[in-house]
Amino acid sequence: MNKNAYEIRLDIMREAKEFVMNEYDREWNVWYSLFQEGKTTDSAPKYPELKNILAKAEEFYKFVENK
Repeated sequence: MNKNAYEIRLDIMREAKEFVMNEYDREWNVWYSLFQEGKTTDSAPKYPELKNILAKAEEFYKFVENK
């Protein structure tokens, strides 16, 4: 079954959200380990905003548009 344009965009948005959240989780885990060991005084990574997810989705969509 072929997907329509809305379904494709929704899939891309989900992939972008998953990508951004995985990146955040990785950064947070590294920061937390360093914080627990007393090796950093930096603040925790900032939770991703919608604009970060939308920017990643746009990046993914541009890749899909180019044949």
